[in-house]
Amino acid sequence: MRKDDAYLLDILVSSRLIVSYVKGASREDFLSSVGLQDQVIRRFEIIGRRPDD
Repeated sequence: MRKDDAYLLDILVSSRLIVSYVKGASREDFLSSVGLQDQVIRRFEIIGRRPDD
């Protein structure tokens, strides 16, 4: 798999996971759950990383 394709797949997978993590959670639920915040933040880190990293 080419590096760009792998990176795009990481973005897709992470985006889907973020949606699954927050589905059904209110804003208050999210703000009061450090674990949920950590999960979402980690996936955004993956999305935001450079392919060369």
